[in-house]
Amino acid sequence: MGSGKYLIHAQKKYGLENFTREILYIFDNPDLMYAKEAEIVNEDFLSENNTYNLKIGGFGGFDYINNTGKNLYGMNGKTPNVTADLARGRATQKTLKDEDTGYATRIYKKISNSLKGRPGRFAGKCHTEETKRIIGEKSSIHQKGIKNSQFGTCWVTHYEFGNKKIHKNNLDKFLSLGYTKGRKLK
Repeated sequence: MGSGKYLIHAQKKYGLENFTREILYIFDNPDLMYAKEAEIVNEDFLSENNTYNLKIGGFGGFDYINNTGKNLYGMNGKTPNVTADLARGRATQKTLKDEDTGYATRIYKKISNSLKGRPGRFAGKCHTEETKRIIGEKSSIHQKGIKNSQFGTCWVTHYEFGNKKIHKNNLDKFLSLGYTKGRKLK
């Protein structure tokens, strides 16, 4: 049925029975096959919403991921600094999005659309009352005392500077500076 990542995801999501495979041509060698694919899967074909193709046909591979020549994840694995490579990759991705090159924008939109409704995403859903109860019970155990990120803190308010969260050890210092204990909401 095809080996594309997003095609396989769609088949899992909608069921294999909702997809059909039709053999259009049979070729004796790969060169003729790739030439015909390049003829069919062109820019117009990619711009359609009903295709899972991400790049122009006839070549295979993953070069659509880095079609600008800018390596998204550093220097082709030649640097040991993975964190810096990922940061550089995020900056490059932002640049690509900002440049709005058309081709890259279509790729990003196609990938984004294919991820919507993907298993593991919670967007547009809500927990049942039973699930909320279970989460609450577990949180009451795991968020107790020193395990709670808010443990030992409190709010103070100053008429000019507004609200501030501080550690309770510093409460006397802030009270002497004109703060009052508690938070004032607007």
